[in-house]
Amino acid sequence: YNLVTQAAVLKLLESEDGVVVGEDVVQNRASQLFLSKFYKDRLLTHFVGSQWYGKGDDFIEELMFGSPIMMSRNQDKDIDEGGEEG
Repeated sequence: YNLVTQAAVLKLLESEDGVVVGEDVVQNRASQLFLSKFYKDRLLTHFVGSQWYGKGDDFIEELMFGSPIMMSRNQDKDIDEGGEEG
């Protein structure tokens, strides 16, 4: 399942539509940036090299039960790569 999970995440991140969680473009972009950072932070511990069975499941579980994203509703500002306003 590790390769399937990794392929699905990469497909979402590389998609032209990106991560779509609703009609709000700012929310969708923030979600995509969050997923990208979340994936990069766990790449070595969950997907690279020999991993224990179930690490893909652990990744999904951590994503589901992780802290929610907090962001400003000011749409005049862009969200930078770190997920912060700038």
